[in-house]
Amino acid sequence: MENKNEKQQEQNEKQQEQNEKQQELLIENLAFCSVSYVAKQMYQVATEHGFHEGETIGEVSNSRMSEFIANLHGEVSELWEAHRDGKLFAQCNKPVALTCAEEELADIIIRAMDTAHSLGINIGKAIATKTSYNKTRPYKHGKIC
Repeated sequence: MENKNEKQQEQNEKQQEQNEKQQELLIENLAFCSVSYVAKQMYQVATEHGFHEGETIGEVSNSRMSEFIANLHGEVSELWEAHRDGKLFAQCNKPVALTCAEEELADIIIRAMDTAHSLGINIGKAIATKTSYNKTRPYKHGKIC
């Protein structure tokens, strides 16, 4: 009888573990779907402010792609400059309650999401796929530093 109870206990534990993994995957999928939703919202805000006139999602010219990359690089450079000036945690120069670090990191993410949506990329799915791949990589991706 004990052997039967032990087997049942083992099966219950395995089932619980599978349920927890499925729940974790569901939560991850919802989070990544939310990322795609946010990207769409970032694109919509940019469109409402005239940044995508005459453009079609998924059809980006070489010159427009260059602008996307340059603007993203510009935001990263602004974060770098705030760091160099020792102002990462100082109030940003906008009438909002953000530090320079918060503002510039938000700008980087907004630009990246807007670019992804403009290109017709499901950024949530791309992040989920890349995250799954990264989980399989060795410590520090096999690098020394």
